[in-house]
Amino acid sequence: MYNIYSEKKNQIIKFINNDFLIKSLLLIGKEGVGKKIVAFNIAKEYLNLQNIIELFYNKNFIFLSKNIPKKEINFLYNYIKNFNINEKEKSDIIIIIYLKLIFQILLIISQFIYNINQTKKEIKIKDLEILSNYFYSLKNIYKEFYNSYINKSNIDLIKYKDYLIKLVQHVLDISDNLKTDFIYMKEILDIQSWIENSAYGEKKVIIVENADKMNIEVENAFLKTLEEPKEGVIFILTTNSKEKLLPTVLSRCVKFNIDKIEENEFKLIIQNEWGKSFLNYLNYYIKDFDRFFDILNNEDKKKKFYEKSRRFLNIFLKDNFNFYEIFEILNDSDISENIFDFLNELIIYILQLFENFEVLKNDIIDKNISKDNIKNILIFLEKLNYFSKDLNFSIEDGLYYLILNKELILNGEFYEFKFIL
Repeated sequence: MYNIYSEKKNQIIKFINNDFLIKSLLLIGKEGVGKKIVAFNIAKEYLNLQNIIELFYNKNFIFLSKNIPKKEINFLYNYIKNFNINEKEKSDIIIIIYLKLIFQILLIISQFIYNINQTKKEIKIKDLEILSNYFYSLKNIYKEFYNSYINKSNIDLIKYKDYLIKLVQHVLDISDNLKTDFIYMKEILDIQSWIENSAYGEKKVIIVENADKMNIEVENAFLKTLEEPKEGVIFILTTNSKEKLLPTVLSRCVKFNIDKIEENEFKLIIQNEWGKSFLNYLNYYIKDFDRFFDILNNEDKKKKFYEKSRRFLNIFLKDNFNFYEIFEILNDSDISENIFDFLNELIIYILQLFENFEVLKNDIIDKNISKDNIKNILIFLEKLNYFSKDLNFSIEDGLYYLILNKELILNGEFYEFKFIL
């Protein structure tokens, strides 16, 4: 469960745990490339635990996050809800899915149990008691599933199915009470107090996800702890953009870039931990798990949008295209009602074509189209995406402008605001 299949990520974990001089590290990379899982595996190794779920029940571990992984939770929830218990050939996978769901639930509940994260309104004692019961009942449940996974023994899946389904909905509802906009001063001061009350040399791990959500005042307060780390304590920070952090904070951290999920890594993960065929996802240009879960939760729609995107581009690139065929695509009810999603899939498909042009150019009907032509289409569509979100410009109008001004677009002879005017 959440094993590391990347040599680069494994090297980071080994390097950290073999170098006792490292007190603070920063994992840098876009959303969904595995920074959090790397951080948890570093913490697991450092605290000498069997698996990453044990971290939630370890008194020497703190996890502060502003990210609620709803896409992954929704997929796990639906997988378990719709799973046919009689599918024996998937027994290993379903146990992994149960363990993953327990892990994700604990990510959220632990924020309340340990009073780590600020809440929008005060938690009632009764609600906190319910969460505590969930938290400690999950400890026994995960052990039963983990032992079944390790020992390849049978487990009563039906016994826990309804319980977890009910629990997920409750946890997602209460997660709305967590403040996810910023990392607050009180949260950092609480962590500092926790460290100060620990014994000298006692091993402790603090993971701060989305560290860039600290403002300058909070970062400066946090910096004092990084500058004078207590013996045995290590900090693991993650960020999508190191530019959002103060140079003084960056200078105190050993930095590692995790820029994407490697193809072979992704192949091993979806086969071993999701029971999916890698070949089914080759066309979707998946570089991170945020997109993977987006596809899993909307697989039929994504498949249709991919095919429509491919068709749209090929119609557009024909010497004499039929305007009605474009009109037919854009007026498809699924596309017209989800035009933002369609534009996003169109951009992703063209980006995939651009980055792998020599391999995929045979997919293009017009063989005279160059890589620069594809780049110019991509630039136009990305500007359209920006205008539609920030200036409320019609995506349909932008796509019709693309069609009616084909030569200008292919040659890059358009101005940013021309198609709005």
